[in-house]
This record gives sequence, C-alpha cells and structure tokens, in this order.
Amino acid sequence: MKFKTFDYFALNMTDPMWEVYEVIDNKSHNQYNNLISDLESIESSDLEKFVREKHIDGFLNRQENKDLGRRIYYTIYKIQKEITKERIKDLIDFIDRPKPYKSENLLNIKLDKNRLVATNQFNTNYSTFNYDKFVYEICPITGSSNSSYWISQAILKCIANSGVVFKVRLDPFRKSDQKTTIQ
Repeated sequence: MKFKTFDYFALNMTDPMWEVYEVIDNKSHNQYNNLISDLESIESSDLEKFVREKHIDGFLNRQENKDLGRRIYYTIYKIQKEITKERIKDLIDFIDRPKPYKSENLLNIKLDKNRLVATNQFNTNYSTFNYDKFVYEICPITGSSNSSYWISQAILKCIANSGVVFKVRLDPFRKSDQKTTIQ
C-alpha cells in the first residue's frame, strides 16, 4: 500500500509519530484529506493483524475512538518502515551523487569515496549542520528518525570545543530551510 501522505512525512523534519497527530488535529492542513484517505484505505485484516502483533490496544486506554487510534498507529508504523526502506535504497544507490548531494544546494559539496562529507564544509555555529540555505541532519543509525540525535549533538559539541573534523553521511530526506530552523 502506497500512502498518499508518504512524501509529505518522508520529507518532513518531524517524525511521523508526531506529525500525523498535527495533521489529524487540523482539518485545514494541506495533508488532512490525504491522511483521512490513507486511514480509510487500510485493509481490515491487515489492521487486525498489526493490532494483535504489536499489542496496540494497550496504548489506546484513554482514546475515545479506538478504531481511529489503531489506524493512526498502523499508518505511523508503516510510513516509518517505508521511510527506512527508501533511505537505505537511496544510501546504497551507486550513482555519483546520491540524495541529498545531488540537490542544487549541495552540488558543490565534496564527497569522499564512501559518500561521506567533512563537517568543516558546514556552518555548525547553531548546533546544526548548515550549508548555504538549508539545515541537514545526519543519517539515523537505526530505523528510528531520532536515533542519531545524541550522536549528532556529541559531534557538534566536539567540533565547537576542539575544531576536529568528522566525516558524516547526510540523511537523504531530512533538510529544512535555514530561516525556519535557526531562530
């Protein structure tokens, strides 16, 4: 099943675990109707199997609409898994400049033979990886979108304190406009 909202969640700086609720709670959100369509298109047998295997009902104690809660958990889980699969596919793509390095913003950034970038090519003054107009994240260590948070913070602190140069792999999906990230 291809979710209509997949591209939106894959490119969003906020994990689907949080962003799905932002969308579902805001009927004027530009992805609201797509998300409702995604939730309604889940096959009952797939949903029942997921709820049983992942013990989802234990998380729904206070939720009034249990069916909606189950569908939301299913959607979050499936989108997170699909993002992970797409990220891996993009990372093992053996073209000269895989995502995100083939974006116009990163065309001049230097890659090593393993497609890693040296951190001294970024502005790290705001505890982020800034390059030109955008802020980037390093690629998550596991399928969880925030699995690199603490290592990113440790790398940035080490850069700030000692000036050491690391080589990192950027997440092929996560970038944000610098104006909205740095405040």
